[in-house]
Amino acid sequence: MARSLVHQKIVFLWGLLSVLVQIASSSSLQADGTRVMQLTDENFEYLTQSASGQTTGKWFVSFSAVECGHCAKLRPIWDDLAQEISEHHSDSGVIVGTVNIRENPRLAHRFGIEAMPTLILFAEQGMYEYEPSLPRLVSDFVAFTLGGYKASESGGKKKSVPTHGGLLKFVEDIRRLVYDVSFLKDLLADFEEIIMLRKNAGAVIFVAGTIFGIFISSLTRLTLKTKLNKAKED
Repeated sequence: MARSLVHQKIVFLWGLLSVLVQIASSSSLQADGTRVMQLTDENFEYLTQSASGQTTGKWFVSFSAVECGHCAKLRPIWDDLAQEISEHHSDSGVIVGTVNIRENPRLAHRFGIEAMPTLILFAEQGMYEYEPSLPRLVSDFVAFTLGGYKASESGGKKKSVPTHGGLLKFVEDIRRLVYDVSFLKDLLADFEEIIMLRKNAGAVIFVAGTIFGIFISSLTRLTLKTKLNKAKED
């Protein structure tokens, strides 16, 4: 009886978490028609699904920084691009986003961002970089996102989307589910930082946490079993 009750609570909580994640996803994507989406270390993969099918649409992302002069010149053009696509090309499935690489160093590291701004279109389960030598007008960006990215003069080179392997991939998958839960987000960020800086330490923590989790789970089952047996004897 007690075990069944615990199981029901777990199922309920998991279902509630799934609903909250769906609501968060829906509310976030409603903004794509009116402004540039702000992408971060925490929500990037969750929103773009860049490495897992890109089912939310094509994402044209500017990797920039506040202190960058070229980025400042591009910013109003980028805003106009988001409005242009929303009003005249809403059926294209293109979403315009931006990443502040100073505030989101893990994304900068993941995509090897060295020059700013770096403009990347995530499409067809790959990524296409907008060549720095090309004009940076709204009409040029629109043509690029609507198919020009495949042309050789625009770069035309499809690259694989880099993903984190091992523990980093595990943390990234978990973040996609709970990125809007503040205390879990902070915990995952700290753990990922440990993995990136001290990989051995991250592995030890992961293994120790797994063992501890198994121990607690076993202890809980044993306690429940003891209580059930005692209840039967009474």
